[in-house]
Formats: sequence, C-alpha cells, structure tokens
Amino acid sequence: MAPRPTPADKFSFGLWTVGWQARDPFGDATRPELDAVEAVHRLAELGAYGITFHDDDLIPFGADAATRDQHIARFRKALDETGLVVPMVTTNLFTHPIFKDGGFTSNDRDVRRFALRKVLRQVDLAAELGASTFVMWGGREGSEYDLAKDVQAALDRYREAVNLLTQYSIDKGYNLRFALEPKPNEPRGDILLPTIGHALGFISQLEHPELVGLNPEVGHEQMAGLNYAHGIAQALWQGKLFHLDLNGQRGIKYDQDLVFGHGDLMNAFALVDLLENGGPNGGPTYDGPRHFDYKPSRTEDMDGVWASAAANMSTYLLLKERAAAFRADSEVVEALAASKVGELSTPTLADGEGYQEFLADRSAFEDVDVDAVAPGASPSSGSTSSPSSTCSALAEAAAMPLVAGVDSSTQSCKVVIRDAETGALLRQGRAPHPDGTEVDPEAWWQALRSAADQAGGLADVAAISVAGQQHGMVCLDEDGRVVRPALLWNDTRSADAAADLVEEAGGGTAGRQFWAEAAGSVPVASFTITKLRWLARHEPELAARVAAVCLPHDWLTWRLAGAPGLGALRTDRGDASGTGYWSPATGDYRLDLLERGFGRRLVVPEVLGPAESAGKLADGLGGPGGALLGAGTGDNAAAALGVGAGPGDVVVSIGTSGTVCSVADVPAADDSGAVAGFADASGRFLPLVCTLNAARVLDAAAAMLGVSLDELAELALSAPAGADGLVMVPYLEGERTPNRPLATGAVHGLTLRTSTPAHFARAAVEGMLCALADGLDALTAQGATARRVILVGGGARSAAVRRIAPQVFGCPVVVPPAGEYVADGAARQAAWVALGGAAPPVWAVEGTEEYAAERVPAVRDQYAAARGLVLDRR
Repeated sequence: MAPRPTPADKFSFGLWTVGWQARDPFGDATRPELDAVEAVHRLAELGAYGITFHDDDLIPFGADAATRDQHIARFRKALDETGLVVPMVTTNLFTHPIFKDGGFTSNDRDVRRFALRKVLRQVDLAAELGASTFVMWGGREGSEYDLAKDVQAALDRYREAVNLLTQYSIDKGYNLRFALEPKPNEPRGDILLPTIGHALGFISQLEHPELVGLNPEVGHEQMAGLNYAHGIAQALWQGKLFHLDLNGQRGIKYDQDLVFGHGDLMNAFALVDLLENGGPNGGPTYDGPRHFDYKPSRTEDMDGVWASAAANMSTYLLLKERAAAFRADSEVVEALAASKVGELSTPTLADGEGYQEFLADRSAFEDVDVDAVAPGASPSSGSTSSPSSTCSALAEAAAMPLVAGVDSSTQSCKVVIRDAETGALLRQGRAPHPDGTEVDPEAWWQALRSAADQAGGLADVAAISVAGQQHGMVCLDEDGRVVRPALLWNDTRSADAAADLVEEAGGGTAGRQFWAEAAGSVPVASFTITKLRWLARHEPELAARVAAVCLPHDWLTWRLAGAPGLGALRTDRGDASGTGYWSPATGDYRLDLLERGFGRRLVVPEVLGPAESAGKLADGLGGPGGALLGAGTGDNAAAALGVGAGPGDVVVSIGTSGTVCSVADVPAADDSGAVAGFADASGRFLPLVCTLNAARVLDAAAAMLGVSLDELAELALSAPAGADGLVMVPYLEGERTPNRPLATGAVHGLTLRTSTPAHFARAAVEGMLCALADGLDALTAQGATARRVILVGGGARSAAVRRIAPQVFGCPVVVPPAGEYVADGAARQAAWVALGGAAPPVWAVEGTEEYAAERVPAVRDQYAAARGLVLDRR
C-alpha cells in the first residue's frame, strides 16, 4: 500500500483546490463552500505540511478591516492548532471584473494602481504568516487581439510592478522571494509570459532578478505540448525554481488540473526522480514544498475531495519509491551506461583546450570511423544494444505492472488503479449512477468509462476486474440488446414473487428448507430469481424476448470484452450465488430452479474460478486492448477480498444498512432465511447477514441530541458499559434480521439516572452493535468462527463504535483506514489474474488500527431481554 504522508514530505495544497466548488463555464457549483478552518484541519489529518491561498480565498473581496482581521485570526488559530504552515501566498488579480484586462498590465492606469495596492497588502500578510514565497500568476495579463495591447509597453508596466514589489520587500525586511507562474493561454487568448523560457527572459530585465524566480505548473506546460520535467530541469539549472505546482494533464487541451500523475504518468515519474535525485547524474534537487494545484472532479462529493487530496500525496510518494528502486536496479544502471547518459557530464573540450587545439586534434574528426560509432555498434563498450533497445529497457524497468478495479455500486462507479504486486494506489476516478431501483445498464457503462477516464485511463493496465451490486436482473435478447431497464437488488416489487416461490416449494419451514438446500439461500425480493418471476407475470411480452439473463457486473465485463455474443457471458461464484439458481454447495447452476422461476430456461453466464480470465479488453476501450479481464464478483465478496479477510475473519460493514459476513470453508444453508449462503471470491464461502439499521441509528441519535457524530461518540464513551440498564432496540426502519419489517425502535430502562445525553448516546451505539452481533450469532450457528472482526463502512469512523465493539462482539476488532474496498477487491482479483499463482497477491493494508477489550455480557443480555418489546407500525 502507499506510504502515509507526513509533514516531513512537505506536501501543501492551495485553499482554492480543495475548496473549489466545482463551478465551471458550463455549470454551477456542485459542492458547498468550504470553510478555511475546516480545510486546515482536514489537510493536517491527511498528513499535509502546508496550505496556501489567494487573498480572496480567505478574505471576501472588499471586506472591511474588522472582517479581514476576524478571518485572519480564525485562520491563524487553526494553523496553531494543527501545526500547518503557510509556505506560499498569492493574490487574486483575475476574478473581479475590474481585472478583465489584467492587473499589472491593464490598459487602464487606475486599475494598475489598484492592483498594485491589493498585492502590497497581501505581501504584508505573507510576511506576517511566515511565507517564504509570493507567487504571481498573470492569467489576465495578456490579450485576445494583437492590436488591443501594446505588448512592449505592457512588459514595461509588468517590470515596473515587479520592481516595486521587490524593493518594497527589501525595504520592509521581508524574507520573501517572488515566483512568476507561466501559462500559455486561458483565461486570456494569449498571456504575456506563456512559458518558462519567456519568464526567464523577463526576469533578466528586472532590477532585483535574484529575488524573482519561477512557479511552473504541470498543466500549464503540458497543455501547450511542452515537457514539464524538462522545464523544471531548466529552472533548476538556472537556480530559479522557487516553487512548483503539481497536478495532472492529459494532452493538449484546456487546463484540466487533474490529480497529480493522472495524466502523463511517465513524465510524472521522471519529474519526481528529478526533484528527489537531481537527474541521472545528480545535479540540483528541489527542497521546497511539493504543492498541489489541482481541482477535485466536479462529480465528487466532499468525501471525494479529501480522497483526491490524499491521492495526490500517495501518488507522489509511490513515484518517489519507484524512483529510488529505479536508481538501484542493476538493469537500469546497465542501460544507462550502455546509452552513455553519464558521459554527458564530461566536458566536450579537454581542460584548457581552445579552438586551436581542438582543430588540431585529428581524432575528433578526420580519424573518426563514423560507421563504427553509429547506433548499434559502439566500439568503446563493445555493446550491441541499440538506442531503441536501451530506451525499452529503461521504460520496462520504470514501468509498474498495474491493474484496475471497478466498483459499480448502486450510487456510483469507482475505478482504482493499483500496483499489481504491492497494491499501492496510483490513481482513481468516480462517476455517479442515476437514482432509482430500475436503471438502464447503459448508464453504468457510461459511468464506468467516465470514471476510468478520471482515473487516467486503462491503456497501461495489465488486467481489469469489475465488482458490482449483487442480484440485479439484466435481461438480453438473442442479439445481446437489453430488453428492459435492469431491476436492482433494492427493487421490492418482487416480494410477492419471493413468497410464492417459497410457498410453491412446500411453504413454511419445508419451503424454506428446499431453497436453502438447493441454492444456499431462501429467496427474498432482492434475489434475481424473484425478479425473473415478476417479469414473467407482469411483462409477458418483454419476457418473451429474453434470451439470456446476467448480473450487473457480468454485463459490464461482457461490454469491456466488446460484447462478443451471448456465449461469451462470464460470471463468478460470488455473484452467481446470489441469483437463486446456482448452488454454492455443488458449484453448479440449478437450471430447474431458473425454469421454476421464469417458466423456461435461459442462457446464463459461464461461472469462472477466482483467478480465471473472462477474456481480454476490446480495442478502443481506453487503450489498444489486450488487458486481461477478471471474472469479477459481487460487492460483498469483493469487499472481503479488498480488506484481506480470511477464514475466521468476520467483516462487519456499518453503512446505511449493516452486513455481517464471514469467510468460511463450508457452505451455509440456513432455512430460517437469516443467513444468505453466498460464495466468496477466493474459492471459499461467504455466509452473510443483512440488517436494515446501522449508521442511520447514530445519525438519528445525534440529531435527537443536537450534536455532531464526533460529539455523540464522546458522550457515549463518557457513560458506563451497559448505560446503567438503558437499552435501545434500533429497529428504526423495521428489521430484516430478525424478520420484523413493521417493527419500530424502542428505548427501555429509562430512569432519572439514565435520563442523560451520555446514557442515550451509549445506548444507541450499543443497540446498533447488538443488532449486528445478533447477525454474528446467526453466522456462528451455521458453523462460522469469529477470530476477529474487521470493521468497515462510515459508521466505523466513530471512536465510540471502535472502542465499544470488542465489548459487544467478544473478540478483537480491527479497523482499516477508510477506502474503496469493493474496488480494491476487484483490483486484487485482477492482480491475481495478471500474476497467476495459487492465491491472490498479499497486499498490506497500512494504517489499520486494532481494538481489544473484555466482553461485557450484560450488554448483550439486557438487549436480548428488550429486543422483542417493540411496537409495529400501524
């Protein structure tokens, strides 16, 4: 996994980056305004070193002195609380309409004078906050029409402004350096200092050129087709790299501001090697902040903002590790020597040699055997390697075997790109899915392609696997066309069909036992077979067109392969076990059950083993094609694989609803219907229990007490175990385990002593955990063992949940860091397919925390006494 960033890594972010509300020329904001104080605290939690800002990012434009002082005081307090520093400050001379023709170079003299005063005030604040660099981006310093601006006069005014600023800094005793930020165009048609070379030429004309350097940005160079690593090398060579902006850019187009590395990955690798090591032969390195000037994708929510911020840092650290390994690799050393990279450091002329001596040396020209020195036959080394083979060796040594994992969930599609061998996260992307319980599968396909693009594409991956929401019904006609929108797992219109299937098999215990033994699970409305029964009864004309049925992940894998025909449909054990017509016990389809549900047999996907390939990526889908396709799996099986669960591990997921599942060596067959007897993605089994009430219990308790979730946790931990007898039965939305769909929640044991916010908070946490522990009991009744509990999901962020869970579950609890574990599990399966072997590669999950405590039996005992004492909805 990726190393965890620390302040020693000197990672900094612009307040305008994580605070970007995703407003663009074509659409309004998609995220709320971010408070600067929250940004400081969240970045500090992620391991950042510093935060930077424009004046208008922190202080509203036109604010009076008192308001300005208030904003600065709050910001400084947050810096003091977290230890974050402000290494760089800049000024906004581009947003307000007054700067429509520029700041320092506006044709209007009054605007130029206003701009200079605005910058001088920000220079004072920069010095006050201890910044060492003041960046100047001249985005409005340019023109759209050549004759609308006297360029030479504009450069005079530009120089005049910079000279004033440097002299002001000297006279004030500020220890500030100024950095110009080149950019070719946008927002102006043409900008006055478009490249690193233009800016260096301008600096040479200043009164204090020693105080002025560069702040090159990845996107600004690459959007013009320039090589950013080369530009940085030139800035280092000139001693002018005062600051830099890191992000991602995919080719010559508008300024994309992607996550660092999510564009030209090889150039990003070369850049990190240069910054850290100084180039192949050493040379100047960069010791300033690694500053990220990117924009979180417009489709991200606030959680995605912080995930993308973390991705910038992890990508840099991973490339830093790779650069070190690259330098130490014997093949790389040999390839560099063969290509004579080191010889470039040797002066062309000998010491003291002038042109007269040089012209007299016949070995330099007259005696040279050009055929012998030509590529492919270097006489000095005897090597037969050509430049092209040397380049290939270098590229091969630098390349990382990458895999892609896809999580096509109900709400969105997530794509992660990871190192196949180590699991290190390199890139990721996300795109939303439409709301509703029936969805056109084409929306999933478009979301997958969008998320893959955001993740930097699929051109460089060796294998891809898709994990998807389970149970969804995708019906295809004989030509492979989708017959109707897919019915998702949460579409309950097939509840009556589920009851009918049980009744037709004997009803009651006999009916449930039939299905548990035949398919591992008792049908409920979520299962595919019940949806097929509904379709046959309610839409017979459409049912008549159906030639094949598959699951969401099956269909997406098939599309990635180019949709080559119904016979190419593939699935895996994990997802097939949720259909109701595949037997985990025998590993075979029960087509008789499919016929019982739908009325006739259909084409179904071939069920592959965990490491078998489902084909290859078709040409044109993110690259040249040829990447291996994994079998994929369902979301629960992928999550178990993603967190590294093995036999004896119980995965408890606390999301809107809760799931409890265990990796087992034998299949389950629970005729009560509480335990679904699924298979997993490793060749074992994954018995699973679902509860309807999990994290929403904490949300409701916090809302009732008028506190935040963190405050709720503090209250809960301040009360004794068992809350002095106060018990909450958390059936706020009915309950599935036990099967009480009409039940409501209840609170028991209310006394004067227990009538406190702390007792109520404790009862809410314990009640939610006890309901999940009931699910664990159902698993153990089917033969599962619980060596430890792996706690994931949004509810696992609660400190109270983490610390109370061992007392309720009676075993150690481990909490991995928040992550996309379904997508990670798919990526791990893809790595297994790419690398081969008897087991998936071992990926360490760094940052996992473990919690242990003595079991408190009284908590479960009092909950057991109270859980049946609830009212049903009227």
